[in-house]
Amino acid sequence: MHNNYFFLLHWVEEIRPVLENAVLATCFSQNKDELVLGFALVNGEDLYIRADLSQGACFLVTQPTYQRARANSVN
Repeated sequence: MHNNYFFLLHWVEEIRPVLENAVLATCFSQNKDELVLGFALVNGEDLYIRADLSQGACFLVTQPTYQRARANSVN
């Protein structure tokens, strides 16, 4: 299971250098039990972390771009 302490410990160790000195630029939700965090990195690129916290399948996804829907989106 990926949402336990040991997975998160290793994931944080991998993502910490990437997010060091990054700025949280956007935070929104488009679906129930979903949160999207958009970071502006020091090198000028963006990084989005999508957390889906539904009961059936919880997961974290990192991606360089994210197409935000025009409708059904809450800041």
